[in-house]
Amino acid sequence: NQIAFYSEDEVMVDSVKDHSHLIAEMIGLGSDAEFLQAGVRTVLDIGCGFGSFGAHLLSLKLMALCVAAYESSGSQVQFALERGLPAVIGNFVSKQLPFPSLSYDMVHCAQCGIIWDNKDGLFLIEIDRVLKPGGYFILTSPTTRQQQDSSTSAKKGDMYTPLEEYTKQLCWSLLEQQEETFIWQKTVNSQCYSSQYSIPICKGVDMQLYYQPLTHCISGTSSNWWVPIHDRSGPLNSTDIEIHGKYFWCEPFPTYPRTYDMLNANGLLSHIASQGCSMLELLLEMDRILRPEGWIILSDTLDSIEKARVLATQIRWEARVIDLQNGSDQRLLGHVWPRSRRLTGTGMSSRTSQRKGLVVNDVFKVAAIIEKLPPLWKDFKNYLKHKHKEMSVEDLTVRLRIEEDNKTIKKTSHKFFAISGSNIVENDPT
Repeated sequence: NQIAFYSEDEVMVDSVKDHSHLIAEMIGLGSDAEFLQAGVRTVLDIGCGFGSFGAHLLSLKLMALCVAAYESSGSQVQFALERGLPAVIGNFVSKQLPFPSLSYDMVHCAQCGIIWDNKDGLFLIEIDRVLKPGGYFILTSPTTRQQQDSSTSAKKGDMYTPLEEYTKQLCWSLLEQQEETFIWQKTVNSQCYSSQYSIPICKGVDMQLYYQPLTHCISGTSSNWWVPIHDRSGPLNSTDIEIHGKYFWCEPFPTYPRTYDMLNANGLLSHIASQGCSMLELLLEMDRILRPEGWIILSDTLDSIEKARVLATQIRWEARVIDLQNGSDQRLLGHVWPRSRRLTGTGMSSRTSQRKGLVVNDVFKVAAIIEKLPPLWKDFKNYLKHKHKEMSVEDLTVRLRIEEDNKTIKKTSHKFFAISGSNIVENDPT
């Protein structure tokens, strides 16, 4: 099923198509239907508004991702997600965007509210980092021709002079300018950077790491996996998707609570174990971004799945293990939230809203319970003392139950199948 969004002003709908067609013409294409043939497949839409541009690109079989800063109300990211469009939270304030270097064929900014010549062009450097060699940066402002009087033209000239200087330092070439739309193309010639001395090449920095501070250096064009957008033939393969789609799950996912109806992961539990991340924290993060009655499908090794099942039941998920019947050690784990859990507010996923409604009596009750914990709980007790102002009695009760179960699990390690599990459909046949 699809939901169609129509603007009350049909001119706005047409203007999105016209804008897309204009961009295609400015980069030398006959129409926007030729984006794929020209190698433009992935597009980053900064400050996507209502998501109309991304929705149009999606109809052209392009993958457009919306990224916008966190907003307490009227969120562009949330609106795009409700339209079925990919979107994440991100901004340019102090840290890099949550994407690997050289990820996008095109970056688009239409009145996105960013002053690009601020901080000595640091924001443009970040665009250069995520842009593939030969990729395009589109900057546009919906100023009508009637508003382009002499004073506006003079102001516009002052505004874009610093941009021209910074883009030259980045070895970008200005392909075309029409009205208020500018298109630059990133160079594919790495030797160009050696002639530029104002912005150095990044050295000794892993440009594939997430959440790094904005750096005043150019990531360049070198990579073990990028392909110039004009030289690619055929769609993305599984290797491309793995490189572009991996996320560092030790960090919170950049989205709002209760965003997704289903989460699917293959081998994620084993992967985070190798990174030293907590499986419980991962499940709680999934709990945060999943909607009531949402589903989580996990495929992993038997040992990882059984650990996840125990933790899932502790945070009041309904969990079921399925044997894939293929003779491997792989198992499938399905989780679902009961609607009543969310409505009653007893689950850990409701802790954010509960905190806002805490009263003084709750704080004292939590502190009193923590003080009465036995000596064997000393380390966990000290941890709770630092968190007690953020917890309600219900939150504390859940945490104590989880800690108690964790202690039990440690004592009975390698005995998972001694646990009576009515939620287990089928155990290992061996």
